[in-house]
Amino acid sequence: MISEELKLLASDRAVEKVFAHADFGSRENRNVIKFALLKVASGYANGYTAQCIIERLGLCENDKELTINGKEYLWLSFENGYS
Repeated sequence: MISEELKLLASDRAVEKVFAHADFGSRENRNVIKFALLKVASGYANGYTAQCIIERLGLCENDKELTINGKEYLWLSFENGYS
């Protein structure tokens, strides 16, 4: 279950909109976001589509830096046991 705090940072509608033409197979959209943010925070690169998604959600900027909302989303996604 997605916490309300995560939904405030990236609403279901916003997530649905940015994933409209993306296909990550069986991976859930919010898992794609979670691990894309983790990669940025760890200094690794994402694929183009995943990077565009987190930037369009306002969670990352300049390919290398999480926004305050991005840091909060990443923390909450792991703190709440969301996998």
